[in-house]
Amino acid sequence: MVRNYKREEAGGRKNYSQDPKMEEAFNAVMGKKMSTYAAAKHLGVGHKALWFRTTGKIPINAHQDRSPDLPHIIEQEMVDCILLMADWGWGIVKLSAELV
Repeated sequence: MVRNYKREEAGGRKNYSQDPKMEEAFNAVMGKKMSTYAAAKHLGVGHKALWFRTTGKIPINAHQDRSPDLPHIIEQEMVDCILLMADWGWGIVKLSAELV
């Protein structure tokens, strides 16, 4: 067994929101110059991602970022309360952040 075995990390998902290759592939497919598979292979983008964009399941400029769980106003109120508690001498712990 290898002593210093290092596991290769998965590549994860590719973000095509600002990728010009995805837009070029999309235009080639919509202009009926290439099939979805041929455009994906020729331009080096994901076949499924291109297919989802050409069928309209997701928009061409879709990105993977999630919307925040808390609205910005509520998050700012929590930050202000926690900083006020810190000024009063209370320690900042997870429980106090959950109670605010």
